[in-house]
Amino acid sequence: MAFYLYRIWVAAGKPKQGTIFNDMKDAKYKYKLAVRDAVRSYESRFNDDLFDHLLSKDMQGFWNFWAHKTCKSVISVDSIDGKTDDLEIANAFRDSLNVCSNSNDSIDVDIIQD
Repeated sequence: MAFYLYRIWVAAGKPKQGTIFNDMKDAKYKYKLAVRDAVRSYESRFNDDLFDHLLSKDMQGFWNFWAHKTCKSVISVDSIDGKTDDLEIANAFRDSLNVCSNSNDSIDVDIIQD
């Protein structure tokens, strides 16, 4: 409904007042409220599920649920452009972004080991 009224508002020349403007603003407000309520409902359900695991003292279930909902898969890369050494990769990155202006010095090893 909000999209439909928005398109009517645009077709009418985007008036700043009047019935079309008010209808578009009302629909936009109701849409934003619905999105906000959906987000809050999801977060509440997430919190309730975590709380249920804690109340039942199901720590394995708690951490499994936590990991499933919050942890993202991390992709491990062994080499970049055929380089496997951290220093080589860092220098290649520096060269590709021209971070060090015309400097042929290699990146300090202490920076990489931090």
